[in-house]
Amino acid sequence: MNNSVVDALIIGGGPAGLSASLPIIRQQFTVVIFDNGISPIDDTKLFHLIPSWDHRHKDEFASSAKENLLSRYRTLRFQQTTVRSVRKADTGLFLIEDSDGNQWTGKKVILANGVRYIFPDVEGFAQCWGKGIYRCCFCNAFEDRGVGSVGVLAIDFFGSTEMAIHAATDFKRFAKTVMVYTNGSDDLADKLATQLPSTRMKIMRQRITRLEKTGTGGEVTVHLDDGTSRVEGFLGHIPSTRPNGTFVEDLGLETEASGDIKVFPPLNSTSLHGVYAAGDLCSLSKIASHAFYLGNIAGAGVAEELLVESD
Repeated sequence: MNNSVVDALIIGGGPAGLSASLPIIRQQFTVVIFDNGISPIDDTKLFHLIPSWDHRHKDEFASSAKENLLSRYRTLRFQQTTVRSVRKADTGLFLIEDSDGNQWTGKKVILANGVRYIFPDVEGFAQCWGKGIYRCCFCNAFEDRGVGSVGVLAIDFFGSTEMAIHAATDFKRFAKTVMVYTNGSDDLADKLATQLPSTRMKIMRQRITRLEKTGTGGEVTVHLDDGTSRVEGFLGHIPSTRPNGTFVEDLGLETEASGDIKVFPPLNSTSLHGVYAAGDLCSLSKIASHAFYLGNIAGAGVAEELLVESD
């Protein structure tokens, strides 16, 4: 298929890429999904919020979904490789080069290859990410419910009074106490002291020196610069992200202030005609259930364009 023009080239074989393929192949157009088998999400291995697949493994879902799609649709192909570059030729077609040296030509492109997380400069954060630091209380916290205390890292995305309170409110259902760590910011601590809506929400002003994954479940020990430490049932934090790969730069796409790809309603088109985006790299809500929806609408957008342009 790489010697011919493919109707749609989808970069990323996760929830967004898989769901993006369906509106296109159900219109009998050809699709190649490039998937290197590496999850762009986090270290958690279970899906949640997805009926029929709640608390089940992501890898099992991917295998089941691929088997299902390939058994029904003859215009779909999976290519296990990493896409190195993508560009739009003067002809209006898109040219992709993969890590095996193959070149692919397509009429449309969907970027669904996720994001990379930019972790805060806190020792031990990376080792705890996805194991005891959760970005979404709806996706992870239920399994650790009933603990004595959970923590909110009020830095980066949670580093304002509004967002720190929002996070603490979300997590308070799972513990007796929510500790908001301002990591040495007295200004934030002073503002929170007059605004926290519940006596179950506490403030820790000390700077964090190290995070350590301890115990079972999501338990994390927070070490502080005054020599003390606290054990939390889990921590909540949303790191900054950037789209994976160099495709935003390759294609000159517009981005939001957050770094996400800017998409336009109703069908997730980007600033470059023929390119669509789906999933975490174009959404504030980076969870699998949303990625399915965003993939579907991006796939519909591509299918609509192809239908208009076909005989």
